[in-house]
Amino acid sequence: MRTKKITAALILGALAMGPVAPAHADDLATVTAQLDAIWSKYDPVFKDDLAKLQALQTKYGSDKTFAAAINPIMIDFRDTTARIKANITNPNSFVSGTNSMGTIQDIELYAEEEAGEFKNSIFQLQTLASTFKTLTCVKGKTVKKVSGIGVACPKGYVKKK
Repeated sequence: MRTKKITAALILGALAMGPVAPAHADDLATVTAQLDAIWSKYDPVFKDDLAKLQALQTKYGSDKTFAAAINPIMIDFRDTTARIKANITNPNSFVSGTNSMGTIQDIELYAEEEAGEFKNSIFQLQTLASTFKTLTCVKGKTVKKVSGIGVACPKGYVKKK
């Protein structure tokens, strides 16, 4: 008895929703326009973030502490932006409903969330980079320059004032 009520409710619900219209060519044009708008909004943001990350990596990447912090962020950045671009450049998957990321709104929210996450990561890396120091250390007539994050003079050397 209970099964019949559930089945009847499902059938009535399906009938109430009405028939599903097949995808049309104008749907593809609409989807393509929406995806182009999303990409044109976030592509410059991602390019700017990548330029900042590469500049930080070039300047401070030789320091082990900084490299350990930036390398996973660079990997995540490249993977994430590639995934977003791959999904945005395939409008047919949105029309057919086979897109792995869901709806157009889902991909836009994902792009926005990731852009915010990268801004935060870049800020944290810039904060870490601000602690980068170059010390001049002296031992007798020998002078050594030591650079890095959280560096100290080698044993036996004294920081030059």
